[in-house]
Amino acid sequence: MLFRIRSCSHRESSSRQRNTLKIAPGWFVALAALVLGVPDAAAQSPLPRLDRLEQEKEKLIRRVPPRSPQESQQALHLAPGFEAQLVAAEPLVYDPVDLCFDARGRLYVCEMRSWPLDAKKRLCRIRLLEDTDGDGRMDRATVFADQLAFPVSVCCYRGGVFVAASPDIWYMKDTDGDGRADLRRKALSGFRVIYSTHPVACLRWYFDGRIYGVARSGGTVRSLMWPKQHGVTHQVQLPMYHHFSFDPRTGDLRVESGGGQFGLGIAPWGEMFTCANNSYPLLQLVYPLRYVRRNPHVSFPRPAVPIFDPDKGMEIYRRSPVEGWRVLRQLRRVRDNLPGADEAGGRPSGTFTAASGATIYTGDQYPRFGLTALIGDTTSNLIHRKRLVRQGVLYRGKRIDRESEFLASEENWFRPVMMTNSPHGVLYVADMYREILEYIGSIPEEALRVIDLTAGRDRGRIWRIVPRGYRQPKRPVDLTRLTDAQLVALLGHPNGWHRLTAHRLLVQRNHAEAVPLLERQVRQGPPLGRMLALWVLRATGRLRPEVLLEAMQDKHPRVREHAVEVAQAFLEHEAVRRRLYRLADDSELLVRYRTAFVLGELPTPEATAALVRIALADVDQPWVRVAVLSSAPGRAGRMVAQLARRASWVRHPQAPEFLQGLARTAGGEGRAEQIRQVIDSLEELQRLEPTAALATARGLYAPLARRRGPAWRRFAGEGGPLRKLMQRVFDQAKRLARDASAPLAQRREALQTLAVAPWEEAAPVLRELLDPRQPPQVQVAALNVLGRFSRPEVGQWVLQRFAAFSPQVKQAALDVLLGRPERVALLLRWIEQDRLRANQLTLSHRRRLLRFARGELRSRAEKLLGATPAASRADVVARYQAALRLEGDPQRGKQVFAKHCAACHRFRGQGYALAPPLEGVLNRGPAGVLLDILDPNRQVDPEFVNYTVLLDDGRTTSGILAEETPSHITLRRGQDQQERLPRARIEAMQNTGTSLMPEGLEQQISVQQMADLLSYLFQSGS
Repeated sequence: MLFRIRSCSHRESSSRQRNTLKIAPGWFVALAALVLGVPDAAAQSPLPRLDRLEQEKEKLIRRVPPRSPQESQQALHLAPGFEAQLVAAEPLVYDPVDLCFDARGRLYVCEMRSWPLDAKKRLCRIRLLEDTDGDGRMDRATVFADQLAFPVSVCCYRGGVFVAASPDIWYMKDTDGDGRADLRRKALSGFRVIYSTHPVACLRWYFDGRIYGVARSGGTVRSLMWPKQHGVTHQVQLPMYHHFSFDPRTGDLRVESGGGQFGLGIAPWGEMFTCANNSYPLLQLVYPLRYVRRNPHVSFPRPAVPIFDPDKGMEIYRRSPVEGWRVLRQLRRVRDNLPGADEAGGRPSGTFTAASGATIYTGDQYPRFGLTALIGDTTSNLIHRKRLVRQGVLYRGKRIDRESEFLASEENWFRPVMMTNSPHGVLYVADMYREILEYIGSIPEEALRVIDLTAGRDRGRIWRIVPRGYRQPKRPVDLTRLTDAQLVALLGHPNGWHRLTAHRLLVQRNHAEAVPLLERQVRQGPPLGRMLALWVLRATGRLRPEVLLEAMQDKHPRVREHAVEVAQAFLEHEAVRRRLYRLADDSELLVRYRTAFVLGELPTPEATAALVRIALADVDQPWVRVAVLSSAPGRAGRMVAQLARRASWVRHPQAPEFLQGLARTAGGEGRAEQIRQVIDSLEELQRLEPTAALATARGLYAPLARRRGPAWRRFAGEGGPLRKLMQRVFDQAKRLARDASAPLAQRREALQTLAVAPWEEAAPVLRELLDPRQPPQVQVAALNVLGRFSRPEVGQWVLQRFAAFSPQVKQAALDVLLGRPERVALLLRWIEQDRLRANQLTLSHRRRLLRFARGELRSRAEKLLGATPAASRADVVARYQAALRLEGDPQRGKQVFAKHCAACHRFRGQGYALAPPLEGVLNRGPAGVLLDILDPNRQVDPEFVNYTVLLDDGRTTSGILAEETPSHITLRRGQDQQERLPRARIEAMQNTGTSLMPEGLEQQISVQQMADLLSYLFQSGS
């Protein structure tokens, strides 16, 4: 969001830094000299400690004065062909953080004057701005609503506005025409506020007549303004990292796919995009959550997918000077080991660290760049843009501006927190205009004594970005005066604001007289107009099946795609169902993708056959596989039976995983007929592709073994048909797991099979594979499986081999040892007997042990660990600074990466994408990456923090929270190991505040190997 957690980092414009790792020891002071006037002589001397910088501290933390609106305008640099026009400034507006044009062309603005410390003073307001003479500048301002605590979003509806002000959403309306809200009703409440950076935000009107929003912290959300009625959900449990939607007519609530923080852009064809502060500048929300919830037996990937360009996708180019307090903070972090991220060896900007206001441009006045996304970075004082290019279901964001930005200011006070499309076809920008927009805890105390955190409370700017030579178009702005016929015509308007506002007004009016006009638009309008008219009819309940059928056969594939989504409400009509079955063979991927989701609502043989056809055609498309698996409940066995006969398809690399998902669905549902069909297919699969048979059998057996219910006794118990087959599967898995020549992925897959095998079958293999001569990936996989057994010998086996494990394997071994009370007792005994040193425990494991141990175990742990100092990270970091000056060998570094880093990081085609993207990490420079490796808990992104979970059988497990639903959570660990846990089995869950990455890698990586690793990461082309 706009109020960032982590400070930013900068890129050297020279490519030299990419090709060498030698960093001058006085680099930080040189930077200060360059930016703030610190004497040049200081740049030639070694970097002094903070206590030797007292004479320079005042220069480092001196304040930056504000500028007049005219001076600020001169400081703005835009892409060629564009210019910025001032729309409003103080005293008309203060601290704007969100904008919304109503149907009359008036601009509602959220003013966040209370930030950062004065929410109780209720200084915030909603301001209503008007341009009465049509010159493009606002000249009338009315305080629409005041005495608000934390308003961050506004959305127009029925002559009023919904206002997001955590923990509530309000509805406000002026009913007497004086420009002030005399109606103020609390509409929704219960949004959780964990961080000031994670409020409920970004209220946006959508095609289905619902308002969508972002609520990163979750909560128990209730509808308050609407009367209770049958079929309407008035309360939901909203998990963290999810979005939500509500129907403004009924208050119906729904949990939606999410992952963003402060930004929700909607493309002309309805795709949604968001951003997440310092993790991901742009994410696409790929699928609706309500579909995948139909299948609780399969773990689905996150719906919010990073889509920035993989090559330097996090990189940005600021023009503003670096604030001196950032340099001071960096000096203290590096030399005094204070918490916080290293800023790329002292570079204070250069990558996205405060991504905000993700917006899709839908206007008609800019040059044609294709679908364009714009994202602000509030700490680097700029707006970045990307061209979105579709690649299958996903888009990929490509930088448009070469080594520059769409808009960048020379001024530190420029804070572009949000953007909006306008009636004039151009973007409007909310510039909060603040001296400081930073999480208070990350500002040095010395600077806090000087800096005024409220500076800018009496200022604010709104800009609009126009093409050079722009003349405001003569077009209708007050759409409330238009007839239904005129509004219907606007559904196909080239400017997105007109299309969406006309759509909203037609839904609100809900006139029967508009129906023939809308039906004619569905048949004859431009493509976007046809699609939106269809949605108006659907949202108002006036769509006839005959009109829908025509749309399902539309010549434009995107209209067909939306018609499929609308068809979900008409599945009782035979003709609609038949057309839907045929659309499984549509030539357009997006139509097949959407059809696969909707077919899940039809429990018919024809729907099953259609899903099989989609699976056959699109097995190489990961998101289509998600759609088909979401629709598998009730038919998974039949689908396996039909797919197993296709020899060429079964041998596709993605077929085993897909078949496993289907089999897991059948086993999880426990329906005898479906289970039988999977079992009957295993023989054929074994003949065609043993790997597929292995995955399918394991998928079926695992949920049956976990429940041990009637289906288990009938099919998998002693003498059951699945038991006999599984014995062969177990034998094959044992051979494959031991086969050193087999690919690692297949060996890990085989070990996962042994997780559901009887102890007598699995134990010899698992113990054998703990040998340090085995690849670390195999050792980790064996440990993860071993930890699920409750046998007493498990802890003894792990401890006997512990000293020989690498740090990566020790992490997994400690997870096993802390997994059950009896193993904790054994671990403590080994420490008491000096057979294991307490400093072998990572910080996260120490905390986990002290938190979850009970009674006598806790007392022993506190006695042993309470006074045991953790290894000094500062000393380790200092010792490894030499790696920055050594020549490294990239080829040797590649081997170091594969051995120690690939379990969590994916880079150049190897490894697993568990940790934050390396694009952003690498932009922090070699010194920053070195610090991240050696001190991983210095600062942990909330998205990647390690959680510990206590289960009802006494076992504990841990990992990052990959997915959270009302019924399950999914934890992910290194090498993409996943564990899905029903909430019913969870007794406690704790955020450890630590990274999944272990401390202590210096025990396995020498200084020279570190230089090799950095050389590999930063060699040319990285």
